[in-house]
Amino acid sequence: IKNLEEISGGGSETTSSLHTSLIQLEKFIKYPDEIHTGLEEFNSNNAALGTWIQTMKEQPLEIDYLLVTEANAKLPKVNGNFFENMVYESQRFISSFFNDYDSFVTETGEYSKKIEVWVITGRDQSDILRRLIDDSFTPNTGISVDVKLVPESVVLPATLSGEGPDVVIQLNENLPINYALRNALVDLSEFEDFSEVMTRFDESALVPFEYSGGVYALPDEQIHQMLFYREDILDELGLEVPETWDDLFKMLPILNQNHLDFFMDTTVINSASSQAVPNTTYATLLFQQGGEFYSNNGESSALNSTEAMESFKFWTDFYTNYGLPVTANFYNRMRTGEIPIGIASYTNYNLLSVFAPEISGSWKMAPLPSYVNEDGEYNNVAASYVKGSVIFNQ
Repeated sequence: IKNLEEISGGGSETTSSLHTSLIQLEKFIKYPDEIHTGLEEFNSNNAALGTWIQTMKEQPLEIDYLLVTEANAKLPKVNGNFFENMVYESQRFISSFFNDYDSFVTETGEYSKKIEVWVITGRDQSDILRRLIDDSFTPNTGISVDVKLVPESVVLPATLSGEGPDVVIQLNENLPINYALRNALVDLSEFEDFSEVMTRFDESALVPFEYSGGVYALPDEQIHQMLFYREDILDELGLEVPETWDDLFKMLPILNQNHLDFFMDTTVINSASSQAVPNTTYATLLFQQGGEFYSNNGESSALNSTEAMESFKFWTDFYTNYGLPVTANFYNRMRTGEIPIGIASYTNYNLLSVFAPEISGSWKMAPLPSYVNEDGEYNNVAASYVKGSVIFNQ
């Protein structure tokens, strides 16, 4: 903290995370009997320090312009006076009331064709998409694009009122077929280059978007689970990465003896949607045991099948027999080592890579454990969740 304050000439936001951790550690030293009450806050501070380390490594340099002059030339004034700054800041404040922060409009130029694209994702992704459009799509196709960031709940009312967009990106997997049933979407399989485009995706990614011989969305994100593990901790305990569920069951007592946990993600990925989505962990176990959610070509439920019942019991036994945590902050507890192994979305790779530099090189990813059937066949498929992009008929 002293070094940073000497460089910057005083305290700043770059030292706030360090101050917070310092205060807590001093409190731990002064009141050791109360350490257990601050562990959750301690983990949060650790996460903040991981972010701080990453920020310090980046150290961006911003330059307005470079000026090449003679040695004794009179240089232009760099900073405005009080009144100039006041006028500038006032103009910024007033313009903030008229700026549409949800619209990312492409430069139209001489382009005669224009489409409207709605994006259901974050602002950063929308901004990157707009730049990609400006750099490659619009110059190559002659079509300008008006990109708008909207919540998913807006799409249906806008479509019904005839004010909807041409394209929507990142729709949850249950929505394209709902729109297709009402003849609101274009059947993408009718395009001549459909077969060629489909080679970009895994075959399973198209399943939620198929209906009555047509395909009504292109997958743009497919989320599935992986097995994450702390290699350093498993080596210390003399444990191998489990290849089958039986291997995992043998590992669990050893983890328990060392006050460590195994984690299975129970989060419903599509919790923001009004339609319930099957738990991905249960779906994975069901598929590995050869079960399905539907029978009779999708006309009836198959959840009363033997495979469905056995998969459900297999899943719940982890919690009733082995005491697995139903919910946990997997990312933070993976960092601290409390959960050295667990099953979670592969997107945790980014979190651990960027925000947990202190354990870099100590953790790895592996395929899920396999279910071994009576014939000795291994099956380690993982259920996935897909988001898609659609074109509206209008």
